[in-house]
Amino acid sequence: THAVIGGSLGLGVRTAFDRVLSKIAASNRRTEVRYADLPDAPTVSGSPESGVAFGDLGLQGRRFVIEASTGEQIDEVLGETGAMDAIRVYVGVESADTVEERVSLAIEELNRTGAFDRSVLIVGSPAGTGYFNYIPVEAAEYLARGDIASVAIQYGSLPSMLSVGKIPLAIEQHGALLRAINRELEQRDPADRPRVVLYGESLGAQTSQGAFVGGGTDILDELRIDRALWAGTPFAGIWRRELLAGGSGIDDTVFGTFASIDEYRNLPQEDREAIRFFFLNHHEDPVTRFGLDVAYREPTWLGPPDQRPPNVSRTQRWVPAVTFWQTAIDTKNAATVVPGAFNALGHDYRADLAQFVSTAYALSDVSDEQMASIEERLRRSEVERAAKIAEG
Repeated sequence: THAVIGGSLGLGVRTAFDRVLSKIAASNRRTEVRYADLPDAPTVSGSPESGVAFGDLGLQGRRFVIEASTGEQIDEVLGETGAMDAIRVYVGVESADTVEERVSLAIEELNRTGAFDRSVLIVGSPAGTGYFNYIPVEAAEYLARGDIASVAIQYGSLPSMLSVGKIPLAIEQHGALLRAINRELEQRDPADRPRVVLYGESLGAQTSQGAFVGGGTDILDELRIDRALWAGTPFAGIWRRELLAGGSGIDDTVFGTFASIDEYRNLPQEDREAIRFFFLNHHEDPVTRFGLDVAYREPTWLGPPDQRPPNVSRTQRWVPAVTFWQTAIDTKNAATVVPGAFNALGHDYRADLAQFVSTAYALSDVSDEQMASIEERLRRSEVERAAKIAEG
């Protein structure tokens, strides 16, 4: 009797949980008032000229392509003339049934839009819902004066905390996209190839890096990846730990982990010039520190109070199991932000991104006044975007 009752309760809980997940995933297909019309620009996916149907881009994809920076907007921010319309390519999880088909669609879109003729190509791995952070992409579009393209492929429709099961698929898809892009570059003269750079944030950082596990830093050169920026890499990310452990195929001079742009700028010039791959991790970000071992082993970041990293509590004590759940709750709440109120604390990296994008992607040909204008525009864009989303 107990077994039957327990089994029935378990089945009921599982059924209820599956229904909740289905409802969350279904929200990806919602059409928002301000993101309902096809974009006019042929330089983005979902436009009338595109081979990717606008309706299949999903909630996050439709927002992403519609928000692409125009040359006029870029000129206004920089106080210049002559900027180009930026290219944004996005393929939704519903755009095709398989990884191979979605990657093929992305390559077709990159060729159709002329992305391989731009000077820089950003390849992003989105978060669980398909969200590809607008801020670093928009910042790069201003810094490159529109001579840039970005591409991302969605792999799921659930928030990152509920997308752990999708990680293998996301890694497979991102790796397949990078290899397909590399094959396209092989067919072009080196002088006519864009610089390929990567961006990933939170779960997107983990799935971006997952394609390189076991390959050290050598694999980045094999795939012709020029530079990369990963923000808030989760503790579960394997590749970063491999790099820190060292070994064959790993050049420890080409990557670095920083909590602020000042940490990077305080390095000797020779060291700064060698670094091409950037890990942006705040010391107090719970996402970068949350692992199962916190439950049974005191982590290094909770060592002697006077030796703890900046912004890590000097009064917190490690308690078996308790600290694990404290960190888990912190991780869940880490992404709570206020639109336009940029911070550089915890899992909020918005205040860091413009400076790090400029540095990581070697897009530094702007004045201090122009950089300030870019950062102000990024904050204003986020407020405007939040207002559009609020209309439902």
